[in-house]
Amino acid sequence: KQSVQIVGLKIYNPPGFEDNPFLNIARAEVDVDIVALFKGKIHLPLVVLDLKEFVVFKNSQGELNVDSLKFAKEEEETPTEGQEKSQKKFNQTRQERRSGKMNLSIDELRLNIEKVISKDASKSAEPVVNVYDIGLQDKVFENIDSPQELLLLIIVEALKPTAIKNAKVFAAATLLGTTMLPVGIAAAFLGSDGEKQEF
Repeated sequence: KQSVQIVGLKIYNPPGFEDNPFLNIARAEVDVDIVALFKGKIHLPLVVLDLKEFVVFKNSQGELNVDSLKFAKEEEETPTEGQEKSQKKFNQTRQERRSGKMNLSIDELRLNIEKVISKDASKSAEPVVNVYDIGLQDKVFENIDSPQELLLLIIVEALKPTAIKNAKVFAAATLLGTTMLPVGIAAAFLGSDGEKQEF
């Protein structure tokens, strides 16, 4: 078949955080281009992603689980290094992704996010828990060309309505500036809630 359905997928936290799910995906439906697979490319004409829970956890050292993601570390820049260097690094990083082992392209993503849960264990032994009902329904994004862009998009859309603003992915994207970001991510940072965004 040229489609795949995944139900009840849970992705757990990286080492150094509680041993609980980081992402709880209720359902993922994917249309697959079989011809592209024979050419070594993963071309997905349509991805429907129902994200039930996104858990942002801050450990006792004040570190966020989303900050430990590899691409978040790679794209982190300091303001003193200048806009020109940030532009160069961003373009280089994106080019490296495109030439990497996973040649992924998604024509259309339909994203649903039910809730974001924030757990903060940095100030007490018992984590402070906040739950945000996001209620994002069938938001459409087009032309995503790497797993990193897909994950960054999900994180930005999930965290945008919450009070969680100190993740490195936010810092990196703010520093790089919206003119250097894919249009879809830039629109997400700017709070654009249109039904359709294009990368």
